[in-house]
Amino acid sequence: MTFFSIALAFSAFCRESGSALLLALVVFVLLSFVIPFTATHIGAALMMEEPDPAAYGGDTSSEGYQAEITAYYEQQDVITSATNLFSPGRAIDNLIQRIHNSPSSGAALEDTLGEIWSSVVALIFYPVGFFAAAYTWFMRMDIR
Repeated sequence: MTFFSIALAFSAFCRESGSALLLALVVFVLLSFVIPFTATHIGAALMMEEPDPAAYGGDTSSEGYQAEITAYYEQQDVITSATNLFSPGRAIDNLIQRIHNSPSSGAALEDTLGEIWSSVVALIFYPVGFFAAAYTWFMRMDIR
């Protein structure tokens, strides 16, 4: 639906079908490959270093190490969620993975929804946004 709405919006914006196809293809490549790649690398650069068990005497069960490793993985989840907002492909992958792993981990429905909210928002935002833009543009053309 996302990529269909993008193609529909560009077909409403452009006078020539070739231009609409080219622009839709550019946006497809940006949303599928370029933006997720750069967002992932920017997120990795901003992440804190993974805690070293040697700093805790090799004791991975110590309270300090467990607190740091939990904070590290929470930060990683936040960066993953932010990256999913920019890529419909990654959003659907994350959604499928979380739903598939949810029954096996015994997670409650509220926990699963808490993990997939960013993916659902991304999958709703893009089609609604591009459909609204195409509709608005089409209605303005019809009035003229």
